[in-house]
Amino acid sequence: MFARRFMGRRMNCLMMAELGEKKRKLNMEQVKTLEKSFESSNKLEPERKVKLSQAHMLQPRQIAIWFHNNRARWIKRSSISFLGIDNVCEEVHGSKDDCLMMAELGEKKRKLNMEQVKTLEKSFESSNRLEPERKVKLSQAHMLQPRQIAIWFQNNRARCKIKQLEKDYQFLKRQFEVVKAEMTLFKYRTGNSRPR
Repeated sequence: MFARRFMGRRMNCLMMAELGEKKRKLNMEQVKTLEKSFESSNKLEPERKVKLSQAHMLQPRQIAIWFHNNRARWIKRSSISFLGIDNVCEEVHGSKDDCLMMAELGEKKRKLNMEQVKTLEKSFESSNRLEPERKVKLSQAHMLQPRQIAIWFQNNRARCKIKQLEKDYQFLKRQFEVVKAEMTLFKYRTGNSRPR
């Protein structure tokens, strides 16, 4: 039975390939039925994929790609609403759809302005470690991605460490110069006080 089903799918794909059928663009009706099917289950079993491809005269690969892309959009939307960013975004942009569109398009990281940097520095002074709740609050307050806040804190910790190393180096260098001068003076005094 499995072999017959597999051969049937294979024959369908081969027939489409033999006919030289190109990948078709989905029309609105196809998209609507695929969305309904996606709502019932966002996972695509092989049998369901073949049924949908035959019903819509599309290649099974097209159906699989559509489901994959729609699942990715769904995950992105659910992660945005989970973080509570959608409410803040709605206040700023006027609608949740605009926010979701920007998220789907993969909105680029925003460069931090001076006000954001100052408030992040104040927050960093209070504690240079970033808890998840604090990261989300800061990202919502500044309309930045939580990952961007985390990276800023990580980079700032590294900068502080480098500054501290430079200070320590300068201090040790001055101490070395003082000891070196004292040693030279000591050699000079002990050298002159010896009887000849």
